[in-house]
Amino acid sequence: MRSTTQVGKKIEISLAHMQIEVGACQQVFTASFETHSHLATRSMVKCLWGEMEPFGLYIRGDVTQIWTPSLQGNNDVTTTKFVAHYFNITE
Repeated sequence: MRSTTQVGKKIEISLAHMQIEVGACQQVFTASFETHSHLATRSMVKCLWGEMEPFGLYIRGDVTQIWTPSLQGNNDVTTTKFVAHYFNITE
C-alpha cells in the first residue's frame, strides 16, 4: 500500500480505526469477518474484508508497520473474545 499518498493514509487510518473497533489481538484482516464484522463501522475497508473472506483470501501486513494490541498477562483475553463467549450479537 502506498501509505505516502493521501488515499494510502486514509486507508491506513481506516484500517487502524477498524482494528480498535474489532478489538482483536491479531491483524483485523486475518480475523473472521463473520465473527467480528458487526463490531466495525461500515467502510470501504470493512467491505474489502467481507469480500475477501468467502474466497479464503486474507491480507497480512508487515507486523512492524501495522499496530495490533497485545495482551499483557499470560491468562488475559481480549474484551471482544470475553464478551463474544457470553453474547451472540448480530448485525
